[in-house]
Amino acid sequence: MDAYLEGLVLAYLNEHFGGTEARGTPWRGTAALANLRKQRRDIEQSVASGDADWSHVRDLLARLNRNIAALDDEERDHLKAEASRNLLRGWTRGKWERMALAEKREVIAQVLSSVVVLPIPEGVSDKAPFDPGLLKITWRDGSDGRGACREAVGS
Repeated sequence: MDAYLEGLVLAYLNEHFGGTEARGTPWRGTAALANLRKQRRDIEQSVASGDADWSHVRDLLARLNRNIAALDDEERDHLKAEASRNLLRGWTRGKWERMALAEKREVIAQVLSSVVVLPIPEGVSDKAPFDPGLLKITWRDGSDGRGACREAVGS
């Protein structure tokens, strides 16, 4: 069953996201972070050259370092959100092969809403071969996934 579902998900991804390109949104704090880092470098150079006294700039550098750290965190969060938002864009089967289990789970959660396994009908042995007809799959986009099903089973 796992292999069947994996095949469905991969076929769906190939059909809907193959050949797409990632869309990046620039982070709005790039210029501010660069400016703060430049200010810090300038102050540190002033202290190193003897133009400024450490005791006069210590508090300023501490504030700059806090602001830089906050913007670094914001940039990291932005990049993480962008990666998540673009997870399916530029889809290739090779991308799946390189993914860790947690990333695969995230991909599956983005395309499948639910998978319900129906009970085995009366009179059918529980040793019977796998019957994909006993799976009720709900896709996030509301489609029936028939294109993916045909591709997954090779029809």
